[in-house]
Amino acid sequence: MFAALARLMYRRRWWVLAISAVVASGVAAALARGGALTTGAIEGTEADHTQRLVEGLAGLSGDSVVAVVFSAPGWSAGDERFVDALRSTVERMRRDPDVQAVTSPLDGPPLLAMRFISEDGRRALVLVRLKGDLRAAARSFPKLREEIRAGPLQAAITGKPAFLWNLDKLLERDLVRAELVSFPLALLVLLMVFRTWVAAALPIGVGGFAVTSGVAGVLMLSRVTIMAQYTINVVTLIGLGVAIDYSLFIVSRFRDELNAGATVEDALVRSLDTSGRAVAFSGLAVAVGLSGLLFYRGSYLSAMGIAGAIVVACAVAYALTLLPALLSVLGRGIERGRVPLPRHADRPGVWHSFSTWVMRHPLLVLAPTLAILLLLGSPFRRLRMAATDITALPPDAEARRSADELARYFPREAANRIVVAVEFPSGDVFTPRRVAALYDYSRRIAVVPGASAVESIVDLDPSLDRAAYVQLAGIPRDFLPPDFDIAARRSSPEESLCCTFSPVRRARARTRRNSSVGCAPIAPSPRAASGSAGRPRITSMRWRSSGLTRRPRSAS
Repeated sequence: MFAALARLMYRRRWWVLAISAVVASGVAAALARGGALTTGAIEGTEADHTQRLVEGLAGLSGDSVVAVVFSAPGWSAGDERFVDALRSTVERMRRDPDVQAVTSPLDGPPLLAMRFISEDGRRALVLVRLKGDLRAAARSFPKLREEIRAGPLQAAITGKPAFLWNLDKLLERDLVRAELVSFPLALLVLLMVFRTWVAAALPIGVGGFAVTSGVAGVLMLSRVTIMAQYTINVVTLIGLGVAIDYSLFIVSRFRDELNAGATVEDALVRSLDTSGRAVAFSGLAVAVGLSGLLFYRGSYLSAMGIAGAIVVACAVAYALTLLPALLSVLGRGIERGRVPLPRHADRPGVWHSFSTWVMRHPLLVLAPTLAILLLLGSPFRRLRMAATDITALPPDAEARRSADELARYFPREAANRIVVAVEFPSGDVFTPRRVAALYDYSRRIAVVPGASAVESIVDLDPSLDRAAYVQLAGIPRDFLPPDFDIAARRSSPEESLCCTFSPVRRARARTRRNSSVGCAPIAPSPRAASGSAGRPRITSMRWRSSGLTRRPRSAS
Protein backbone atom coordinates (compact mmCIF):
# COMPACT_ATOMS: atom_id res chain seq x y z
CA MET A 1 0.00 0.00 0.00
CA PHE A 2 2.65 2.53 1.03
CA ALA A 3 4.93 1.42 -1.81
CA ALA A 4 2.10 1.99 -4.30
CA LEU A 5 1.43 5.38 -2.73
CA ALA A 6 5.09 6.32 -3.12
CA ARG A 7 5.09 5.39 -6.81
CA LEU A 8 1.89 7.38 -7.34
CA MET A 9 3.38 10.45 -5.64
CA TYR A 10 6.52 10.10 -7.76
CA ARG A 11 4.67 9.84 -11.07
CA ARG A 12 2.05 12.47 -10.26
CA ARG A 13 4.32 14.83 -8.31
CA TRP A 14 3.37 17.95 -10.27
CA TRP A 15 -0.33 17.21 -9.86
CA VAL A 16 0.20 16.78 -6.13
CA LEU A 17 2.04 20.11 -5.90
CA ALA A 18 -0.72 21.84 -7.88
CA ILE A 19 -3.43 20.41 -5.61
CA SER A 20 -1.37 21.47 -2.58
CA ALA A 21 -1.23 25.01 -3.97
CA VAL A 22 -5.04 25.04 -4.26
CA VAL A 23 -5.33 23.77 -0.69
CA ALA A 24 -2.92 26.49 0.45
CA SER A 25 -5.09 29.18 -1.17
CA GLY A 26 -8.15 27.78 0.61
CA VAL A 27 -6.28 27.77 3.91
CA ALA A 28 -5.26 31.40 3.35
CA ALA A 29 -8.87 32.36 2.61
CA ALA A 30 -10.09 30.63 5.80
CA LEU A 31 -7.44 32.39 7.86
CA ALA A 32 -8.35 35.75 6.35
CA ARG A 33 -12.04 35.21 7.08
CA GLY A 34 -11.36 34.37 10.70
CA GLY A 35 -13.68 32.67 13.17
CA ALA A 36 -15.72 33.14 16.33
CA LEU A 37 -13.63 31.81 19.20
CA THR A 38 -14.86 31.98 22.80
CA THR A 39 -13.56 31.19 26.26
CA GLY A 40 -15.31 27.83 26.07
CA ALA A 41 -18.33 26.47 27.88
CA ILE A 42 -19.50 23.29 29.56
CA GLU A 43 -23.08 22.38 28.72
CA GLY A 44 -25.49 20.27 30.73
CA THR A 45 -24.49 21.56 34.17
CA GLU A 46 -26.76 23.34 36.60
CA ALA A 47 -24.79 26.51 36.00
CA ASP A 48 -25.35 26.21 32.26
CA HIS A 49 -29.08 25.67 32.79
CA THR A 50 -29.26 28.77 34.98
CA GLN A 51 -27.33 30.78 32.43
CA ARG A 52 -29.83 29.78 29.74
CA LEU A 53 -32.68 30.85 31.99
CA VAL A 54 -31.06 34.21 32.52
CA GLU A 55 -30.46 34.61 28.79
CA GLY A 56 -34.15 33.93 28.31
CA LEU A 57 -35.12 36.87 30.50
CA ALA A 58 -36.37 39.08 27.68
CA GLY A 59 -33.26 38.17 25.73
CA LEU A 60 -30.86 39.28 28.47
CA SER A 61 -27.37 37.86 28.67
CA GLY A 62 -24.63 39.06 30.98
CA ASP A 63 -22.06 37.74 28.52
CA SER A 64 -23.08 40.32 25.91
CA VAL A 65 -22.85 43.35 28.20
CA VAL A 66 -20.09 45.93 27.74
CA ALA A 67 -19.39 48.27 30.66
CA VAL A 68 -17.98 51.69 29.80
CA VAL A 69 -16.70 54.20 32.35
CA PHE A 70 -16.70 57.71 30.85
CA SER A 71 -14.64 60.57 32.23
CA ALA A 72 -13.08 63.85 31.09
CA PRO A 73 -10.21 65.80 32.69
CA GLY A 74 -11.55 68.87 34.43
CA TRP A 75 -15.21 67.96 33.92
CA SER A 76 -17.63 66.57 36.46
CA ALA A 77 -20.43 64.19 35.56
CA GLY A 78 -22.94 67.00 36.15
CA ASP A 79 -21.12 69.44 33.88
CA GLU A 80 -23.28 70.48 30.93
CA ARG A 81 -20.43 69.76 28.50
CA PHE A 82 -20.01 66.27 29.99
CA VAL A 83 -23.74 65.56 29.79
CA ASP A 84 -23.96 66.73 26.17
CA ALA A 85 -20.95 64.64 25.15
CA LEU A 86 -22.30 61.59 27.00
CA ARG A 87 -25.74 62.00 25.41
CA SER A 88 -24.18 62.24 21.95
CA THR A 89 -22.14 59.07 22.54
CA VAL A 90 -25.13 57.17 23.95
CA GLU A 91 -27.32 58.14 20.99
CA ARG A 92 -24.59 57.07 18.56
CA MET A 93 -24.37 53.66 20.25
CA ARG A 94 -28.15 53.24 20.21
CA ARG A 95 -28.17 53.76 16.45
CA ASP A 96 -25.79 50.83 16.05
CA PRO A 97 -27.82 47.91 14.61
CA ASP A 98 -25.82 45.44 16.72
CA VAL A 99 -26.76 47.15 20.00
CA GLN A 100 -29.83 45.87 21.81
CA ALA A 101 -29.99 48.35 24.68
CA VAL A 102 -28.00 51.10 26.36
CA THR A 103 -28.43 51.91 30.04
CA SER A 104 -26.98 55.20 31.24
CA PRO A 105 -27.49 57.71 34.08
CA LEU A 106 -29.26 59.98 31.58
CA ASP A 107 -32.40 57.85 31.67
CA GLY A 108 -34.15 55.47 34.00
CA PRO A 109 -35.31 55.79 37.59
CA PRO A 110 -33.35 58.04 40.00
CA LEU A 111 -32.08 55.07 42.03
CA LEU A 112 -30.51 53.60 38.90
CA ALA A 113 -29.05 56.93 37.83
CA MET A 114 -27.40 57.37 41.23
CA ARG A 115 -25.68 54.00 40.92
CA PHE A 116 -24.22 54.98 37.56
CA ILE A 117 -22.39 58.06 38.85
CA SER A 118 -19.17 57.56 40.82
CA GLU A 119 -18.87 58.84 44.38
CA ASP A 120 -16.42 61.55 43.35
CA GLY A 121 -18.93 62.74 40.75
CA ARG A 122 -16.40 62.72 37.91
CA ARG A 123 -17.27 59.47 36.13
CA ALA A 124 -20.36 57.96 34.60
CA LEU A 125 -21.07 54.29 33.92
CA VAL A 126 -22.89 53.13 30.79
CA LEU A 127 -23.92 49.52 30.14
CA VAL A 128 -24.26 48.47 26.50
CA ARG A 129 -26.02 45.22 25.71
CA LEU A 130 -25.15 43.75 22.33
CA LYS A 131 -27.51 41.56 20.33
CA GLY A 132 -27.11 37.81 20.11
CA ASP A 133 -25.04 35.42 22.15
CA LEU A 134 -21.43 35.81 23.24
CA ARG A 135 -19.98 34.91 19.85
CA ALA A 136 -22.17 37.46 18.10
CA ALA A 137 -21.28 40.08 20.71
CA ALA A 138 -17.58 39.35 20.25
CA ARG A 139 -17.91 39.95 16.50
CA SER A 140 -19.78 43.23 17.07
CA PHE A 141 -17.44 44.59 19.75
CA PRO A 142 -14.62 46.03 17.56
CA LYS A 143 -17.06 48.34 15.74
CA LEU A 144 -18.71 49.34 19.01
CA ARG A 145 -15.29 50.11 20.48
CA GLU A 146 -14.52 52.48 17.62
CA GLU A 147 -17.86 54.24 18.11
CA ILE A 148 -17.16 54.72 21.81
CA ARG A 149 -13.64 56.00 21.16
CA ALA A 150 -14.90 58.49 18.56
CA GLY A 151 -16.44 60.76 21.21
CA PRO A 152 -14.68 63.50 23.20
CA LEU A 153 -14.87 61.60 26.49
CA GLN A 154 -12.24 59.20 27.80
CA ALA A 155 -13.66 55.68 27.91
CA ALA A 156 -12.57 52.65 29.95
CA ILE A 157 -14.20 49.64 28.24
CA THR A 158 -14.57 46.22 29.85
CA GLY A 159 -16.95 43.28 29.91
CA LYS A 160 -16.96 39.79 28.43
CA PRO A 161 -16.80 40.90 24.76
CA ALA A 162 -13.96 43.29 25.59
CA PHE A 163 -12.18 40.54 27.49
CA LEU A 164 -12.45 38.18 24.52
CA TRP A 165 -11.23 40.85 22.12
CA ASN A 166 -8.19 41.54 24.29
CA LEU A 167 -7.56 37.84 24.80
CA ASP A 168 -7.67 37.26 21.04
CA LYS A 169 -5.09 40.00 20.50
CA LEU A 170 -2.92 38.59 23.28
CA LEU A 171 -3.07 35.02 21.95
CA GLU A 172 -2.38 36.25 18.42
CA ARG A 173 0.69 38.13 19.64
CA ASP A 174 1.90 35.19 21.71
CA LEU A 175 1.32 32.81 18.81
CA VAL A 176 3.44 34.95 16.48
CA ARG A 177 6.12 35.23 19.14
CA ALA A 178 6.13 31.47 19.71
CA GLU A 179 6.45 30.80 16.00
CA LEU A 180 9.26 33.33 15.66
CA VAL A 181 11.13 31.46 18.40
CA SER A 182 10.19 27.84 17.71
CA PHE A 183 10.76 27.76 13.95
CA PRO A 184 14.35 29.08 14.09
CA LEU A 185 15.17 26.70 16.94
CA ALA A 186 13.67 23.77 15.02
CA LEU A 187 15.62 24.81 11.93
CA LEU A 188 18.84 24.93 13.95
CA VAL A 189 18.25 21.41 15.29
CA LEU A 190 17.44 20.09 11.83
CA LEU A 191 20.59 21.70 10.43
CA MET A 192 22.60 19.86 13.06
CA VAL A 193 20.91 16.61 12.00
CA PHE A 194 20.94 16.96 8.19
CA ARG A 195 23.71 19.56 7.69
CA THR A 196 22.04 20.84 4.51
CA TRP A 197 19.67 23.77 4.17
CA VAL A 198 17.35 22.03 1.73
CA ALA A 199 16.86 18.91 3.86
CA ALA A 200 16.38 20.99 7.01
CA ALA A 201 13.84 23.28 5.35
CA LEU A 202 11.52 20.46 4.21
CA PRO A 203 10.24 19.44 7.70
CA ILE A 204 9.85 23.12 8.64
CA GLY A 205 7.79 23.78 5.53
CA VAL A 206 5.56 20.75 6.00
CA GLY A 207 5.15 21.59 9.70
CA GLY A 208 4.14 25.17 8.94
CA PHE A 209 1.66 23.98 6.30
CA ALA A 210 0.13 21.48 8.75
CA VAL A 211 -0.20 24.11 11.50
CA THR A 212 -1.82 26.72 9.25
CA SER A 213 -4.22 24.10 7.88
CA GLY A 214 -5.14 23.04 11.41
CA VAL A 215 -5.73 26.65 12.49
CA ALA A 216 -7.88 27.24 9.41
CA GLY A 217 -9.92 24.15 10.27
CA VAL A 218 -10.44 25.39 13.82
CA LEU A 219 -11.59 28.82 12.61
CA MET A 220 -14.09 27.26 10.22
CA LEU A 221 -15.43 24.90 12.90
CA SER A 222 -15.77 27.82 15.33
CA ARG A 223 -18.59 29.14 13.15
CA VAL A 224 -20.72 26.07 13.79
CA THR A 225 -19.60 24.92 17.24
CA ILE A 226 -17.96 26.25 20.40
CA MET A 227 -14.20 26.64 20.05
CA ALA A 228 -12.08 28.12 22.83
CA GLN A 229 -9.18 30.46 22.04
CA TYR A 230 -6.78 27.99 23.64
CA THR A 231 -7.55 25.55 20.81
CA ILE A 232 -5.27 27.58 18.55
CA ASN A 233 -2.38 27.06 20.96
CA VAL A 234 -3.12 23.33 21.16
CA VAL A 235 -3.14 23.07 17.37
CA THR A 236 0.16 24.92 17.09
CA LEU A 237 1.83 22.92 19.82
CA ILE A 238 0.77 19.48 18.58
CA GLY A 239 0.84 20.21 14.86
CA LEU A 240 4.31 21.67 14.73
CA GLY A 241 5.79 18.85 16.80
CA VAL A 242 4.27 15.89 14.98
CA ALA A 243 4.63 17.37 11.48
CA ILE A 244 8.33 18.07 11.91
CA ASP A 245 8.83 14.69 13.56
CA TYR A 246 7.06 12.75 10.81
CA SER A 247 8.81 14.67 8.03
CA LEU A 248 12.17 14.10 9.70
CA PHE A 249 11.62 10.32 9.65
CA ILE A 250 10.90 10.25 5.93
CA VAL A 251 13.58 12.74 4.87
CA SER A 252 16.23 10.94 6.92
CA ARG A 253 15.36 7.55 5.41
CA PHE A 254 15.21 9.04 1.91
CA ARG A 255 18.72 10.47 2.24
CA ASP A 256 20.05 7.18 3.60
CA GLU A 257 18.61 5.29 0.63
CA LEU A 258 20.10 7.77 -1.83
CA ASN A 259 23.50 7.52 -0.15
CA ALA A 260 23.23 3.72 -0.44
CA GLY A 261 22.98 4.08 -4.24
CA ALA A 262 19.24 3.75 -4.82
CA THR A 263 17.44 5.73 -7.51
CA VAL A 264 15.13 8.58 -6.50
CA GLU A 265 11.99 6.49 -7.11
CA ASP A 266 13.33 3.46 -5.27
CA ALA A 267 14.51 5.61 -2.38
CA LEU A 268 11.07 7.17 -2.12
CA VAL A 269 9.35 3.77 -2.25
CA ARG A 270 11.52 2.34 0.53
CA SER A 271 11.14 5.49 2.63
CA LEU A 272 7.33 5.43 2.56
CA ASP A 273 7.19 1.66 2.90
CA THR A 274 9.16 1.88 6.17
CA SER A 275 9.15 5.34 7.71
CA GLY A 276 5.87 6.25 6.00
CA ARG A 277 4.19 3.24 7.54
CA ALA A 278 5.46 4.25 10.99
CA VAL A 279 4.22 7.81 10.41
CA ALA A 280 0.73 6.63 9.46
CA PHE A 281 0.29 4.35 12.47
CA SER A 282 1.84 6.91 14.82
CA GLY A 283 -0.58 9.58 13.58
CA LEU A 284 -3.46 7.15 14.02
CA ALA A 285 -2.40 6.45 17.60
CA VAL A 286 -2.11 10.17 18.40
CA ALA A 287 -5.51 10.90 16.84
CA VAL A 288 -7.12 8.07 18.82
CA GLY A 289 -5.59 9.42 22.01
CA LEU A 290 -6.88 12.93 21.31
CA SER A 291 -10.32 11.56 20.45
CA GLY A 292 -10.66 10.62 24.11
CA LEU A 293 -11.56 14.28 24.66
CA LEU A 294 -14.73 13.64 22.66
CA PHE A 295 -16.16 11.89 25.72
CA TYR A 296 -16.37 15.30 27.42
CA ARG A 297 -19.70 15.88 25.71
CA GLY A 298 -21.09 19.37 25.92
CA SER A 299 -17.66 20.78 26.78
CA TYR A 300 -15.20 22.82 24.76
CA LEU A 301 -12.68 20.06 25.55
CA SER A 302 -14.33 17.89 22.93
CA ALA A 303 -13.72 20.63 20.38
CA MET A 304 -10.06 20.62 21.42
CA GLY A 305 -9.93 16.90 20.73
CA ILE A 306 -11.40 17.45 17.27
CA ALA A 307 -8.92 20.24 16.55
CA GLY A 308 -5.99 18.12 17.69
CA ALA A 309 -7.12 15.20 15.53
CA ILE A 310 -7.49 17.54 12.55
CA VAL A 311 -3.96 18.93 12.78
CA VAL A 312 -2.49 15.44 13.28
CA ALA A 313 -4.41 14.22 10.22
CA CYS A 314 -3.03 17.19 8.26
CA ALA A 315 0.50 16.39 9.42
CA VAL A 316 0.17 12.74 8.35
CA ALA A 317 -1.49 13.62 5.04
CA TYR A 318 1.16 16.16 4.09
CA ALA A 319 3.99 13.86 5.18
CA LEU A 320 2.65 11.09 2.91
CA THR A 321 1.68 13.27 -0.09
CA LEU A 322 3.23 16.74 -0.25
CA LEU A 323 6.59 15.72 1.17
CA PRO A 324 7.08 12.75 -1.23
CA ALA A 325 6.17 15.01 -4.15
CA LEU A 326 8.78 17.55 -3.04
CA LEU A 327 11.38 14.81 -2.58
CA SER A 328 10.59 13.51 -6.09
CA VAL A 329 11.21 16.95 -7.56
CA LEU A 330 14.38 17.59 -5.56
CA GLY A 331 15.91 14.14 -5.94
CA ARG A 332 19.60 14.31 -5.13
CA GLY A 333 19.30 18.08 -4.88
CA ILE A 334 18.29 17.51 -1.29
CA GLU A 335 21.99 17.64 -0.46
CA ARG A 336 22.31 21.22 -1.65
CA GLY A 337 23.25 24.00 0.73
CA ARG A 338 25.60 21.93 2.84
CA VAL A 339 26.53 23.48 6.18
CA PRO A 340 30.01 22.70 7.61
CA LEU A 341 28.98 21.24 10.96
CA PRO A 342 30.63 18.38 12.93
CA ARG A 343 29.20 14.88 12.60
CA HIS A 344 29.55 13.86 16.23
CA ALA A 345 25.85 13.31 16.74
CA ASP A 346 25.46 10.61 14.10
CA ARG A 347 28.92 9.10 14.27
CA PRO A 348 28.59 5.29 13.98
CA GLY A 349 28.44 3.60 17.37
CA VAL A 350 27.61 6.62 19.53
CA TRP A 351 23.95 5.84 20.19
CA HIS A 352 24.63 2.10 20.22
CA SER A 353 27.26 2.54 22.93
CA PHE A 354 25.00 4.83 24.96
CA SER A 355 22.00 2.46 24.86
CA THR A 356 24.23 -0.50 25.75
CA TRP A 357 25.59 1.35 28.78
CA VAL A 358 22.04 2.22 29.92
CA MET A 359 20.93 -1.41 29.70
CA ARG A 360 23.95 -2.54 31.70
CA HIS A 361 23.25 -0.03 34.52
CA PRO A 362 19.42 0.15 34.72
CA LEU A 363 19.16 1.11 38.39
CA LEU A 364 21.92 3.69 38.13
CA VAL A 365 19.99 5.39 35.33
CA LEU A 366 16.46 4.83 36.65
CA ALA A 367 16.96 6.28 40.15
CA PRO A 368 18.26 9.74 39.16
CA THR A 369 15.84 9.91 36.24
CA LEU A 370 12.85 9.33 38.53
CA ALA A 371 14.24 11.84 41.03
CA ILE A 372 14.49 14.49 38.32
CA LEU A 373 10.95 13.76 37.10
CA LEU A 374 9.54 14.01 40.63
CA LEU A 375 11.37 17.27 41.16
CA LEU A 376 10.00 18.71 37.94
CA GLY A 377 6.49 17.57 38.88
CA SER A 378 6.59 18.85 42.47
CA PRO A 379 4.93 22.22 41.65
CA PHE A 380 1.80 20.25 40.71
CA ARG A 381 1.07 19.81 44.44
CA ARG A 382 0.40 23.54 44.66
CA LEU A 383 -1.77 23.64 41.57
CA ARG A 384 -4.98 25.65 41.97
CA MET A 385 -7.66 25.12 39.34
CA ALA A 386 -9.70 28.15 38.34
CA ALA A 387 -11.78 29.42 35.47
CA THR A 388 -10.32 31.99 33.12
CA ASP A 389 -11.13 35.53 34.21
CA ILE A 390 -9.90 39.05 33.60
CA THR A 391 -6.67 38.31 35.49
CA ALA A 392 -5.59 36.12 32.57
CA LEU A 393 -4.81 39.37 30.76
CA PRO A 394 -1.63 41.33 31.52
CA PRO A 395 -2.06 44.37 33.79
CA ASP A 396 -1.62 46.77 30.88
CA ALA A 397 -4.40 45.22 28.76
CA GLU A 398 -7.28 47.59 28.06
CA ALA A 399 -10.04 45.33 29.40
CA ARG A 400 -8.15 44.62 32.62
CA ARG A 401 -7.24 48.26 33.26
CA SER A 402 -10.86 49.19 32.62
CA ALA A 403 -12.07 46.43 34.96
CA ASP A 404 -9.78 47.82 37.67
CA GLU A 405 -11.19 51.30 37.11
CA LEU A 406 -14.73 49.94 37.21
CA ALA A 407 -14.02 48.18 40.51
CA ARG A 408 -12.40 51.31 41.94
CA TYR A 409 -15.18 53.77 41.14
CA PHE A 410 -18.21 51.45 40.84
CA PRO A 411 -17.54 48.61 43.29
CA ARG A 412 -21.16 47.55 43.44
CA GLU A 413 -21.45 47.08 39.69
CA ALA A 414 -18.04 45.39 39.44
CA ALA A 415 -18.57 42.96 42.31
CA ASN A 416 -18.64 39.23 41.61
CA ARG A 417 -22.19 37.99 41.19
CA ILE A 418 -23.71 34.55 41.53
CA VAL A 419 -26.99 34.53 39.65
CA VAL A 420 -29.87 32.55 41.15
CA ALA A 421 -32.86 31.85 38.90
CA VAL A 422 -36.06 31.10 40.83
CA GLU A 423 -38.80 29.44 38.79
CA PHE A 424 -42.52 29.28 39.54
CA PRO A 425 -44.84 26.85 37.74
CA SER A 426 -47.22 29.50 36.36
CA GLY A 427 -48.86 32.81 37.05
CA ASP A 428 -47.51 36.17 38.17
CA VAL A 429 -44.43 36.42 40.37
CA PHE A 430 -45.44 39.83 41.71
CA THR A 431 -48.19 38.62 44.03
CA PRO A 432 -48.21 39.14 47.81
CA ARG A 433 -47.66 35.46 48.66
CA ARG A 434 -44.84 34.96 46.18
CA VAL A 435 -43.19 38.26 46.98
CA ALA A 436 -43.17 37.20 50.63
CA ALA A 437 -41.49 33.91 49.69
CA LEU A 438 -38.96 35.74 47.52
CA TYR A 439 -38.24 38.18 50.33
CA ASP A 440 -37.55 35.36 52.79
CA TYR A 441 -35.35 33.59 50.26
CA SER A 442 -33.41 36.77 49.53
CA ARG A 443 -32.71 37.31 53.22
CA ARG A 444 -31.46 33.71 53.60
CA ILE A 445 -29.01 34.29 50.75
CA ALA A 446 -27.89 37.59 52.27
CA VAL A 447 -26.57 35.87 55.43
CA VAL A 448 -24.51 33.30 53.52
CA PRO A 449 -20.83 33.76 54.48
CA GLY A 450 -19.07 35.87 51.84
CA ALA A 451 -22.22 37.51 50.44
CA SER A 452 -22.20 41.27 50.89
CA ALA A 453 -25.48 42.17 49.16
CA VAL A 454 -28.42 40.73 47.24
CA GLU A 455 -30.01 42.42 44.24
CA SER A 456 -33.51 41.34 43.27
CA ILE A 457 -37.07 42.51 42.92
CA VAL A 458 -37.41 42.48 46.74
CA ASP A 459 -34.18 44.42 47.33
CA LEU A 460 -34.84 47.57 45.31
CA ASP A 461 -35.29 49.82 48.35
CA PRO A 462 -33.36 48.93 51.55
CA SER A 463 -35.75 51.01 53.66
CA LEU A 464 -38.66 48.66 52.99
CA ASP A 465 -39.35 45.59 55.11
CA ARG A 466 -41.20 42.39 54.32
CA ALA A 467 -44.64 43.81 55.03
CA ALA A 468 -43.98 46.81 52.79
CA TYR A 469 -42.97 44.60 49.84
CA VAL A 470 -46.03 42.42 50.36
CA GLN A 471 -48.21 45.53 50.44
CA LEU A 472 -46.60 46.84 47.25
CA ALA A 473 -47.33 43.53 45.52
CA GLY A 474 -51.04 44.11 46.13
CA ILE A 475 -51.06 47.61 44.65
CA PRO A 476 -52.27 48.02 41.05
CA ARG A 477 -49.39 48.34 38.60
CA ASP A 478 -50.29 51.88 37.55
CA PHE A 479 -49.71 53.12 41.10
CA LEU A 480 -46.35 51.46 41.74
CA PRO A 481 -43.18 53.58 42.11
CA PRO A 482 -41.05 53.63 38.91
CA ASP A 483 -38.45 51.09 40.05
CA PHE A 484 -41.07 48.61 41.22
CA ASP A 485 -43.25 49.19 38.18
CA ILE A 486 -40.37 48.29 35.84
CA ALA A 487 -39.55 45.14 37.79
CA ALA A 488 -43.19 44.09 38.09
CA ARG A 489 -43.98 44.63 34.40
CA ARG A 490 -40.94 42.55 33.42
CA SER A 491 -42.29 39.70 35.57
CA SER A 492 -45.72 39.16 34.00
CA PRO A 493 -45.44 36.16 31.68
CA GLU A 494 -48.27 34.06 30.44
CA GLU A 495 -47.02 30.80 31.86
CA SER A 496 -43.64 30.40 33.53
CA LEU A 497 -41.41 33.05 35.03
CA CYS A 498 -38.29 33.45 37.05
CA CYS A 499 -36.57 36.05 39.14
CA THR A 500 -32.81 36.41 39.44
CA PHE A 501 -31.04 37.14 42.67
CA SER A 502 -27.44 38.35 42.53
CA PRO A 503 -25.59 37.79 45.81
CA VAL A 504 -22.73 40.26 45.41
CA ARG A 505 -19.59 38.62 46.79
CA ARG A 506 -16.36 40.29 47.74
CA ALA A 507 -13.33 38.45 46.38
CA ARG A 508 -9.69 39.28 45.75
CA ALA A 509 -9.79 37.92 42.22
CA ARG A 510 -12.07 39.78 39.84
CA THR A 511 -13.97 36.98 38.19
CA ARG A 512 -16.99 36.99 35.93
CA ARG A 513 -19.41 39.86 36.40
CA ASN A 514 -23.03 39.47 35.52
CA SER A 515 -25.37 42.42 35.41
CA SER A 516 -28.48 40.50 34.42
CA VAL A 517 -30.54 41.38 37.48
CA GLY A 518 -34.31 41.67 37.74
CA CYS A 519 -37.37 39.71 36.73
CA ALA A 520 -38.64 38.74 33.31
CA PRO A 521 -40.60 35.96 31.60
CA ILE A 522 -38.96 32.81 30.38
CA ALA A 523 -40.15 29.87 28.36
CA PRO A 524 -41.83 27.20 30.47
CA SER A 525 -39.45 24.57 31.68
CA PRO A 526 -40.35 20.86 31.65
CA ARG A 527 -40.66 20.86 35.44
CA ALA A 528 -42.94 23.88 35.38
CA ALA A 529 -44.98 22.51 32.51
CA SER A 530 -45.62 19.32 34.43
CA GLY A 531 -47.25 21.29 37.21
CA SER A 532 -44.59 20.85 39.88
CA ALA A 533 -43.25 23.77 41.83
CA GLY A 534 -40.13 25.55 40.61
CA ARG A 535 -36.92 25.27 42.52
CA PRO A 536 -34.18 27.83 42.96
CA ARG A 537 -31.15 27.31 40.73
CA ILE A 538 -27.79 28.92 41.20
CA THR A 539 -24.68 28.83 39.09
CA SER A 540 -21.84 26.69 40.45
CA MET A 541 -23.81 25.22 43.37
CA ARG A 542 -27.31 24.03 44.31
CA TRP A 543 -29.56 25.99 46.64
CA ARG A 544 -32.86 24.78 48.03
CA SER A 545 -35.64 26.87 49.52
CA SER A 546 -38.43 25.18 51.39
CA GLY A 547 -40.51 28.33 51.12
CA LEU A 548 -40.55 28.00 47.35
CA THR A 549 -40.66 24.27 46.87
CA ARG A 550 -43.37 23.23 49.31
CA ARG A 551 -47.13 23.62 48.94
CA PRO A 552 -47.08 24.70 45.26
CA ARG A 553 -50.86 24.92 45.12
CA SER A 554 -50.99 27.67 47.75
CA ALA A 555 -48.36 29.80 45.97
CA SER A 556 -50.87 31.67 43.87
